[in-house]
Amino acid sequence: MVAEESSEGERSERSTTIPLDGDVIQYTGATASLAPERLGPLLRRVQSALADRSEHYRRTYERVYADESRSVYLCPEGEVAELGAAVGLTDSEVDAVKRAHGQQLRRIGTKTDRRDEFETALEIREAVVIGHDADESADREPDEGATGGDAAPDSEP
Repeated sequence: MVAEESSEGERSERSTTIPLDGDVIQYTGATASLAPERLGPLLRRVQSALADRSEHYRRTYERVYADESRSVYLCPEGEVAELGAAVGLTDSEVDAVKRAHGQQLRRIGTKTDRRDEFETALEIREAVVIGHDADESADREPDEGATGGDAAPDSEP
C-alpha cells in the first residue's frame, strides 16, 4: 500500500491503495446501501486506519492469507463496527466495509480452493484485509496461508 505523509505527518487517504480486487469493489458497490462514488474514498479511509493498526492485527488475530500486496485476518464479530466507530463511519458505511472485506476473502478462497473453509469461518468471524506497503512486503516472509495452509498469527512457516 502506498501512502504519503502530509506536512503534519498524517497518512494521506487519497494516496492509500485499496487492497481489494476490482470485481470485489464492483460487487460491493452494487450490493451496499451506499452511493458507488463514496465507496473508493471510504475504503481508502479505512485502509489508512488499518495501516496504522496493522501490527495489532498481526499480533492479535489469525492471518489466513497473505501475499505481496495484502494480509487477511479473521477477527471476532463486531471488529469492523468497532473500527468504524473509531474512524466515525455510519452504519451503512460499516456494512459496506464488512461486505467488501468478506467478499475479498471469498474471492481469495475461490482462487486458492479454500472457499468452503472461508465461508464457514465467515459465519462466526469477520474478515479484515490490510494492504502492505512496498517496503513492508519486501521484508515479509511467505505465509503458509498464501499456499493453502493455515497459520497461527505469529507462527513461523
